[in-house]
Amino acid sequence: MKEIDADRLSEARMFLAEIQADAERVNTQAQGNVATPTDVRSGIAMLADKIDTLVDLMRV
Repeated sequence: MKEIDADRLSEARMFLAEIQADAERVNTQAQGNVATPTDVRSGIAMLADKIDTLVDLMRV
């Protein structure tokens, strides 16, 4: 397996943090909008949770 240098790992973590913030923003907006269908709100929430888990794994 190819080694990832520290700069690339740092860049990946930064990009993932931006994705996490975007997903959380979209999730908050969807949950606060009653016009958003329940299945869409649930899907967005699940995606945001998975991104949070991935961010946690990257911290290890």
